Amino acid sequence: MGWFAFMLGTLWLAQVQAENQGHFFQVSPEARRADSSSSKKTTSTSGEEQAPGAGQNEKLASDRAKSSSRWAKAEELAATSFSAPENGALMGRPTTLLETLGRTADRSQQTGVARAYWRLAAAVGEYRARLFAIEWLQRFSPRPDDVFAVRTQRAMAAEALLRASNRATRAQRSLVLAMGGAWEMPLPADPPHVGPYRTGFNEGLASAVFPARNRLIHRSLPLRRQGIEQRAAAVQAADDALEAALDAYRETGLELGVVLSCLAQAVEQREDFVTEVCAYNEEIADYALSVAPLDASPQTLVSMLIGPASPGKPSLLPAERIASPEGLPGKRADAASPTGVEPASAVSLSSPRDTDVVPAVPRESTSVPRQLRELDLSSEQPLPIPPKPSPEHTSNRFPVAEQAAGLSAKSSALYSALVAASAAAKVQDLAAALHWDRRLPTESSRTAALEECLRGVSSNGRRGVVEAYWTARQRAATYQVLADQADLMEQLAPLVLEHRRQPSGPLDMLQLRAARLAGEADRMIAHVELLQAQFELTQRAGRPLSGEWLLPTTPPHAGPYRLKLEEQRPEVVQQPSVKRLAAVIPALFDALQQQAGAVVEADAARAAATVAYESSGRGIEPVLVALRWQTAETLAFLQTLTSYNQAIAEYALTVLPTTIPGDQLVPALVLTQRP
Repeated sequence: MGWFAFMLGTLWLAQVQAENQGHFFQVSPEARRADSSSSKKTTSTSGEEQAPGAGQNEKLASDRAKSSSRWAKAEELAATSFSAPENGALMGRPTTLLETLGRTADRSQQTGVARAYWRLAAAVGEYRARLFAIEWLQRFSPRPDDVFAVRTQRAMAAEALLRASNRATRAQRSLVLAMGGAWEMPLPADPPHVGPYRTGFNEGLASAVFPARNRLIHRSLPLRRQGIEQRAAAVQAADDALEAALDAYRETGLELGVVLSCLAQAVEQREDFVTEVCAYNEEIADYALSVAPLDASPQTLVSMLIGPASPGKPSLLPAERIASPEGLPGKRADAASPTGVEPASAVSLSSPRDTDVVPAVPRESTSVPRQLRELDLSSEQPLPIPPKPSPEHTSNRFPVAEQAAGLSAKSSALYSALVAASAAAKVQDLAAALHWDRRLPTESSRTAALEECLRGVSSNGRRGVVEAYWTARQRAATYQVLADQADLMEQLAPLVLEHRRQPSGPLDMLQLRAARLAGEADRMIAHVELLQAQFELTQRAGRPLSGEWLLPTTPPHAGPYRLKLEEQRPEVVQQPSVKRLAAVIPALFDALQQQAGAVVEADAARAAATVAYESSGRGIEPVLVALRWQTAETLAFLQTLTSYNQAIAEYALTVLPTTIPGDQLVPALVLTQRP
């Protein structure tokens, strides 16, 4: 294997251990917020401003250099990922964003056109990712024993490319329809924006003029941008791992399966990159086109979406009229002269450090979830009350994060205590562990129980609140699952460093680096999705969006559910919706039991693969595959658990009287906590 791959992997792992004393380096949102003023002074614990020391200045400079480097990687990747390749099958006329927006003066139609433009760009980007696989496999020279396997892979890649081509064609038609028809089949000519974006959010105008969703976009754009930078780094890392795998295949007899796995990861990271970039630009379009003056020209709108003219070209916008909601009531936004190299902005152009960032502050660990009990109600009320969990169902509950943090590789199974548990116990204990709040981002959030969220909500709005509550609860758990995945990767770092001189050592380093960067990008997107769910819950619960958004704390019900159909009114039982739910709810619990078992088995398989790698050092690929399997099974379990609780809520709200108080409704949905 090449010396470059060995040195790259070694330097990365050495930096990880040196900078973090055994913990992976994580980009600090606060470091990205630092600007020239913060570099000149700092505040002591007594509140007095002090000049930063040389070490702090060096760290600020290092953080800025890393941020600029990742931004540059994202810009470079975006420049090559969204244009139709010359050797591909995509046909059409290169069309600028300005041309598409100029087709109509209707603002809502312009928004639809902009979104369709970026969805076409995403489809083209996916096509290019699939074409990358085709071209790589065509250049690849397999060993004689692998010829037929590679032919199969080439055929599968060609089929995937054809599907991507069909999706791109449909996206072209959607853009034409959004523009009103009678247009040649377009292809995107403008690359999307991937740099920082300053919204200039104005609290005074937010509730009076602009859509409520602008608050969500304002909070989520910085996170999306960080995720894009992480994903661009993951693409580069996956490419490095693929090159190292190819070298190892030629020089050391590496198995073909490992090479193909690295290729699949390189393609997947490219697809994820274009998806996240286009989601970022769709939200920019939603925000900018909602705040732009109604008489803004298409040139002005384009400058708000993807930036002003390039250097050397006349500016699309005079300096005294930066694209902003100046004509609307409220505080006038500060204007800055466009330079042609600064990032796009809905209000004024900003430097990379000016963007407001929502810090991902980990939530402090709390105690293990308390045991739950059933609330006794009078026998006259035909309530579908869940049963009380037996002691054996709660005795094995444990904090996953604390266990993971202190384990060696040989004892890294998270759920070993659940292997011999009953199927129902696995569901309850696994749900309790996954929904134990320990490391959630709590910035601008306020914890709220289900009963509190239902307080003051009309009977017609209860179902929407409950559905939003369980969705937010699932996304909070998903965020923590991805954080736990990062911890498990952290445990692998010293093992990889220990085995760095094995034949697969350099490749192992690069594969772990690629997996870690991809996991960080996934966690950023999970943070955005959690924010979206909090926004929806806060809005449905009738709470002000100008304050802290609601963060659910009530864990979902994870035990069997007694429908008590025999106690319901006959006319209710005969309703088609009730008949459907009477079949769906037990089936979902059966699925939960199967999935909980799959999670426990996947966890055991990952731990066994880790032990095998620790003992032999013969390639980290089985460990990473097992980790991906465990994460996928865990997220599937969480999704089914959410569907189970939403179905319970639909059933309860159907059979119970609409006048039932919220404090009596909640015990019909979940087990209430002990006082």
